[in-house]
Amino acid sequence: MLHIRLGLEAQKLNPALKTIKGTKTEFTTSPQLLANRCYMQVWVNFKTNVKMIQITNAVERYGKLILNELKEANINCWLAGGALRDYFAGVKVNTDYDLFFPNEIEYEKAKVYFKAKECTVKWESDNGMKIVYNGKTFDLVKKFFATPKETIDAFDFTVSMFAVDTENVYYGETTFMDLAKRQLMINKITYPASTMSRAFRYYKKGFSMCLGEMKKLVEAIQDMPKPEPKNEEQNQNEEDKSSGEDLAFFVGID
Repeated sequence: MLHIRLGLEAQKLNPALKTIKGTKTEFTTSPQLLANRCYMQVWVNFKTNVKMIQITNAVERYGKLILNELKEANINCWLAGGALRDYFAGVKVNTDYDLFFPNEIEYEKAKVYFKAKECTVKWESDNGMKIVYNGKTFDLVKKFFATPKETIDAFDFTVSMFAVDTENVYYGETTFMDLAKRQLMINKITYPASTMSRAFRYYKKGFSMCLGEMKKLVEAIQDMPKPEPKNEEQNQNEEDKSSGEDLAFFVGID
């Protein structure tokens, strides 16, 4: 009955007529229209409250997971990327937790700390290291950013632009909207081949990309430097090269 009363009151207050370029246009507000507007505003408020609760819970959740422990060890770092994307999407987190650092000093402190705690090192390279610690898999990323905000600004897709430290959650301007719509919107293309590879993975997760964004990606790939023609000796070296060396072609951050 609330929406009927709202509609009746609105009709008393707004039986106005307006002339636009000589044409009379009558403004009427039906009870159903007002009710729909009320319901929409309630839904918007509800989603806003849910988002704020998620943000608050994320700081607590990931603080307990690892960040509080590392802060107590005087290690400056934050989590960012796919794990947070899945958390805010409300799906099971099936990806590794990416730890970022402001400089190599903090990275080395974390590396020493985890090894002293007898973590399992799955691999280590010039790009960082992957470890298993307390039953969770972490990637220590050896690409440094001054702040969490700078970290997510380097991500290629807006849906992964999430970071969290012991105090705040950081996200892009359209990140929540794009994630809710499961749409791939490009934030930055630094390594086109890597971005294309991740786009395929996103498609398997149910995301899609509009033609305009596809065009941006295709053009970025077309603009990539073309390899020089190889001579016979170079072709033989290419055949002898291990497949792992091709990973340099697919770099970047998720």
